[in-house]
This record gives sequence, C-alpha cells and structure tokens, in this order.
Amino acid sequence: LLTFRDRLVLVDFHAKWCGPCKHVQKELQIVRDTFGGVVRVFNVDTEKFPSLGTRFNIDVLPTLVLFKESEEVMRIEGTDTAEGIISKIK
Repeated sequence: LLTFRDRLVLVDFHAKWCGPCKHVQKELQIVRDTFGGVVRVFNVDTEKFPSLGTRFNIDVLPTLVLFKESEEVMRIEGTDTAEGIISKIK
C-alpha cells in the first residue's frame, strides 16, 4: 500500500471456493477499465493469506476495501455491480 500512496487502491478479499467472489471479480474488470491507472485493484486470496484477512478484519467474502493514502476510506461487503462499485469510488 505504501508504494501506491498517490493512487487509490482497491483490494478484493476473496477465496477460490466463494461463488459470489467470482461474480465480483468479473465486475472488477469493468472497474479497472473505467478508472485505468487511477485506481489500482489487487486481489487477496484469504485462504492463501489468512493473516491479511485477520489484519483487515475481513468477516464476509467477498469484501472490497478502498484505500486512499494508505488509509481505509470505503468498504463493500458482499457482492455489488461494477456500476455500484464505481459510484461508491467516485
């Protein structure tokens, strides 16, 4: 996160077995295309990196967390459409 302090960073916390997570990942491609390099999107598999899920208090999958200047500014728990995610980021 410190590397991208000058940009918004959206982190997708998910797991491979999570059906709704797969839907959100498709929607995130539209978000990436919409914002280009303004918003960096990263995926974190909470099965592979459980300590990150714990560190960021992830209780629901999928969870999207938006960071600005390394601080959490928004959280979406559960599924959402690309349009919904984009409107919340703006």
